Amino acid sequence: MNKNWTVTKKKYLDERPKVYEIGNKCPGRIGTWLGWEIVNKYMKVNQVDLQSLMIEKDAQKIFTLSNYKPER
Repeated sequence: MNKNWTVTKKKYLDERPKVYEIGNKCPGRIGTWLGWEIVNKYMKVNQVDLQSLMIEKDAQKIFTLSNYKPER
């Protein structure tokens, strides 16, 4: 894996007080939180249980069918 990609990924997934690249109010682990929001919305909208979710391998399908729109 490319070292730069690993460093960039760590910015959004690791613990840290703030993600300054996004904004001063953005907490650490924003990538983990955002992923959970998308998965949770997908499960609710499509009435999918955890077992069915874990079988699904197509991440783009989960993202698209979640219809996730962040609140502003």
